[in-house]
Amino acid sequence: MCFYINSEHQKVKIATEDIICYKLLDNDIIDNSIIISPYQYSIYFNSGNTHPVIKRVDAFSFSKYNSKEIERGLHSYSSLDMAKKYSQFGYSIHKAIIPKGTQYYYNPAHNEYVSLKLKVWKKNLR
Repeated sequence: MCFYINSEHQKVKIATEDIICYKLLDNDIIDNSIIISPYQYSIYFNSGNTHPVIKRVDAFSFSKYNSKEIERGLHSYSSLDMAKKYSQFGYSIHKAIIPKGTQYYYNPAHNEYVSLKLKVWKKNLR
């Protein structure tokens, strides 16, 4: 999944407070008790993990073909309604926060964030 930088919000921001958002996740095809990110296949939860998980990436990775496209970062949605729209593909919806002090981009056209750090809860809101 790629994040497209909005022309009106081109500069990276730093969260001045925790930002509530929603993360889409999926069950692993081989082991249904493992919950992963649907595009990077990063493990978020396994059957024994019930505590919130904090994920980090070192830096945003931009497309070599389009400088307005971020290929690597932690994607989330600012609106539960938008998360529900994309969860129609069978994804689960999880409450998350972009912690204070984290670098992020926001695209208001899609109510979408991409950040370097994300705290995610296991409970499915769907």
